[in-house]
Amino acid sequence: MEKDFSFFFDWKKFVTMEERFLAEFAENGAKSIVATNDLLERFLNEPTFFYLFCKLMEKHGLKFKGCHGLWSGVKDLNCDDRQYRDISIANHKRAMGYAAEAGCREYVVHIGALCCYYRPYDEQKMRDYACDTLEKLIPEAEKLGIIIAVENSFEPTNTTDEVLYYINKFPSPFVGVCYDAGHANIMTGIGKDKSRYGAGMQLPWANNIEFEDHALEKLAPHIVTCHLHDNDGYSDQHFLPGKGTINWEKLIRDLSACPRILSMQAEVSMGTDIVPIRKLCTTFDGLKKYIG
Repeated sequence: MEKDFSFFFDWKKFVTMEERFLAEFAENGAKSIVATNDLLERFLNEPTFFYLFCKLMEKHGLKFKGCHGLWSGVKDLNCDDRQYRDISIANHKRAMGYAAEAGCREYVVHIGALCCYYRPYDEQKMRDYACDTLEKLIPEAEKLGIIIAVENSFEPTNTTDEVLYYINKFPSPFVGVCYDAGHANIMTGIGKDKSRYGAGMQLPWANNIEFEDHALEKLAPHIVTCHLHDNDGYSDQHFLPGKGTINWEKLIRDLSACPRILSMQAEVSMGTDIVPIRKLCTTFDGLKKYIG
């Protein structure tokens, strides 16, 4: 793995201003950009935009490294909407094709958690939906030479053990893990006061959160990429490193030692208070010394 980071950016907030921000990333030393969900959506809907964006990347000496695949609700692996499942799977295949053509080696997916928030659900049935989706996507990933990376999150259907369920179910070199550092920080119970979790966490867990203190150790053999952002341990804030409670020196050293790691993705939220690109780049430049 190269000793650098690739960067997320909220492209949908700045439509038609892409070159300005690509230039700013390049001016501040960035080498790589993440192919985000928002970009993939535009690639699917505006095929010419894919080639335009790639040309702009090339012009500014940038490359794609890491890809966050289509996600949210009916786009997640365990989509149970019978009217949309086939569409979702077909769109994932098309998006994976764009990701591979752009040079990405991983395609991050979410298992899905909509069922945890809105209705009672059959746990095994939701697993079966996710397995069916993976069964249909893995041959495409093999054909394209891209790894489907299943991401850990903070709902019952997205726990570390649930991620491992799919890794063990599909022991393929084209299936791996995206380790989300912020999500793992939310789920650790070390030093936590359960009463500090808000409704966004209490609801999916029915007020009975099950902590996981060993997410990185459990997932390490399978991690191919990661999402790096900080938080206070209680909500998904996507802060810059150093603004929350994560031990960044230890985390970067441990992640860079994972045997399958291919990329490290900076997934800091631009939010309403936009993090300056210069600040984003310099913050992650300061973490490079910990990459083994």
